[in-house]
Amino acid sequence: MEKLAYTDLTDSNYVFEALLGYGMFSQKLPPCFTSENIYNYLKSKQLDKTKAYATVDYWATKNTNSSRLISIPHPKAHWNVCKKIKVNWDEINKTIGKSEKKHNYCHVRKIQGKKNIFNMNYSGFDKYNKEENIIDYLLSSEYVVSADISNCFPSMYSHSLPWAIKGTSWSKLHQCTSKKKNTTKGLHCTKYKDVCPNEKEDLWCNDLDEAVRNSKSGETNGLLIGPHTSNIISEIILTNVDRCLEDSGFKNFVRHIDDYEYFASSEEDSKLFLRQLDIELKKFELSINAKKTKFEKTENLFHVGWINTLTQYYFPNKAEIGFNSVKSYLDYAFALSKQYDDSAVLNYAIKVLSKKKLSKRARRLYVKSIMFYSVNNFYLLPLLEEYVFPIADETKNFLLEFLDVLMSRAISTGRGDGIAFSFYFAIKHSVKVDLEIEKQRKILETNDCIAMTIAYKYLKESGSVTDLFRDKAKEIMSNTEREQEKNWIFLYEVLPKSSLKDTFLKELKNHNVEIWKI
Repeated sequence: MEKLAYTDLTDSNYVFEALLGYGMFSQKLPPCFTSENIYNYLKSKQLDKTKAYATVDYWATKNTNSSRLISIPHPKAHWNVCKKIKVNWDEINKTIGKSEKKHNYCHVRKIQGKKNIFNMNYSGFDKYNKEENIIDYLLSSEYVVSADISNCFPSMYSHSLPWAIKGTSWSKLHQCTSKKKNTTKGLHCTKYKDVCPNEKEDLWCNDLDEAVRNSKSGETNGLLIGPHTSNIISEIILTNVDRCLEDSGFKNFVRHIDDYEYFASSEEDSKLFLRQLDIELKKFELSINAKKTKFEKTENLFHVGWINTLTQYYFPNKAEIGFNSVKSYLDYAFALSKQYDDSAVLNYAIKVLSKKKLSKRARRLYVKSIMFYSVNNFYLLPLLEEYVFPIADETKNFLLEFLDVLMSRAISTGRGDGIAFSFYFAIKHSVKVDLEIEKQRKILETNDCIAMTIAYKYLKESGSVTDLFRDKAKEIMSNTEREQEKNWIFLYEVLPKSSLKDTFLKELKNHNVEIWKI
């Protein structure tokens, strides 16, 4: 029996529900959108003919203070990808499971108490297994090589899915999809006088390739960052790279999605690994990010890095921690974030402090301190609802001034994620914010679909919605079909079903399928 990659995910219906119902909207977005109702409506329906759809773009601030493009697919395109994964889940699970050893520990899995199957932060057996493997690898190594795939998801070529699953030779001969085989529309079919070689083949990998392309405007380059389907599709390709590295004798490595760590027996071994990794990645038109490649002697490994430095911080052994200790820890974390040019340091520090028992004064000043950091660094905004606000004794009072500053800075700089989170917090905590007409115009000038949608929902719920947002929706409707698809969430929330041109969205709206969950 062939080995499975995910032994806890053998039920394709469970995977389908998780991907369609709980894996469409990225965790980087304000948590006010849901696809659960989309799943409930579509789960027993048959997918008719689909086409290529554009995506909603959302620029999220990264830990380096640059921005990363997060994509929200059109629901019909996402449904199509989820269906293809469901129908072929057994084959996908076997394909990803072909590696001799597990190398990537950040993957889809059953999550206790949750209905989604992917989370960047994982724990339990896999975490312990990774730690033990790393210690075992260190025993026989002198160097650790860190290598990153350059621009990984945006560089992945959809046609490389059949290459990874069936091989390049097979893929050149079989380029049809299941629906097109042995027809005049099918590539190669008209070249054969007798039976088309596609006719007797299971072409599921080509079907998946087509569905992936159709979720991204028909483009062959790039996987969407955000939907959990991409974390399955990418593994089809990257586990093939892992297997080839194993076959070349390189087995002592771990991978965190697109980041490799190889534990080399010598300096020469480390160079050979990089060379082989480069060869294997190029087979799929991927490459190593030379700027992020690092070599470390294992004897120095435990003396570098901000995590090792920060975890050594000593908190007083008291029933409650006072603000002086909290401030000292935050100052230390902030200094490290500047030293390493990485706001993930503050992310880590916030999560650590959220688990500590703080005095009343420490809680109040801690929350205000994190608010200060957040208005200057939007990367921290997704943390506030879970790790900061619950600590505050009077959240609403804190939020009044915070949201005024955050919103003003976000609007003045045109930062969609800052605008989106400002209005999300205002709605979630029933905080009244000043939004005069000029600010509304500036929000609409960003053309940020998510920011415009949440701002509109705030105005609607506060009873102060103006014609500006409806006029913006009508303007988009007069634009190209692509522009309408890139703003489908905004149009879906603002316009009545009679004004929508997209028949699929109109169908969802007609059946009262809600995507808003506050």
